[in-house]
Amino acid sequence: MKRIFALGVILALFLTGCSPIGNNLDKRLIIQGIGIDRKADGYKVTLMYMDTANPVGEADVTSSFVEGSGLSVLDALTDTADKTGREPLYGQCSFIVLGGELIKSGITEPLEFFVDYYEFHPNINIFCSEKSADKILHADNMNVRLMQDFADTEVSTGKTISSTLNEVYSDLTSGKTCAITALMDLDNKNAVLAGAVAFDGDKKGAALDNGQCIAALLLRGDAKSVWDIFPSDEGGNINYSLTDCKSQVEVSTNGGLEFDIRVKAHASAYAVQSDSRLEAKIESRIKTLCENALEQLLKKKRLDVFNLQRTLYSRDYGFYKKLDDPKQSVVLSKVNVQVDIELRKN
Repeated sequence: MKRIFALGVILALFLTGCSPIGNNLDKRLIIQGIGIDRKADGYKVTLMYMDTANPVGEADVTSSFVEGSGLSVLDALTDTADKTGREPLYGQCSFIVLGGELIKSGITEPLEFFVDYYEFHPNINIFCSEKSADKILHADNMNVRLMQDFADTEVSTGKTISSTLNEVYSDLTSGKTCAITALMDLDNKNAVLAGAVAFDGDKKGAALDNGQCIAALLLRGDAKSVWDIFPSDEGGNINYSLTDCKSQVEVSTNGGLEFDIRVKAHASAYAVQSDSRLEAKIESRIKTLCENALEQLLKKKRLDVFNLQRTLYSRDYGFYKKLDDPKQSVVLSKVNVQVDIELRKN
């Protein structure tokens, strides 16, 4: 897979007039990923780039790294070019990691740079870490395929919420929801997923665990499939998956703001033949996850990761525009959750 990807990149560059022969590819950096850390005197960037020293096919493609610093992200990127003497090509960049100090201090400024810079694709995956971004990029298992697998985890298990550059920046500037994206950590020098990060404004508001990610996706109607496991009161664990996930949100403004959310899905359970009342237990599990997430994130942290303010805006704009503080009104609203699960027999 690595060889095929590398060959595709080289071929694309050749066809666009950027072949190694015609345009000195050895004097350019094909950027695969970027880490950004906030420092007292500005920014530090870590570039992960394709090592083109070995011809494609002779060995597995490897990645190399270069770091740069500056008062702005542009200054830091320019510093990397000065150090390597090679022109960076950002068209193949597939991910950006925002480090711990950066997500605490504010992410708007660096993201604005990437949004405005023409070479960066709006669908670049955005990740965060409570550790430094440079440590994440230097993880022993780091590669482009791993990062794409992490981004795809939202679709396969629901245990993270992944977002692109365009999605994060749009949510930051909308004023009607909070931005959220995947959170990474290190485990024995290996990069791992650790849930997601929700932003209060453009600063870290809370870290979501796997269960809160599942709940948020289900309540928002964004879940594609879910995998979860929980202990049974009859002993052992109940291991189940959800597909065909849907949510229906009703908004009532008579006598106070109220949301009624109905979550529907098909479930399959595994290795639990002796467990009775499976359907009811899975429904109870999901309802508990959703209600706990609403309590911890919406009520206590004032983080609307469930898009309730945006839903109110679209459903009853007349009511919405009369509110002095729509966010506070949503935080104080009543949210009812109903779960309807249909268990498929294996």
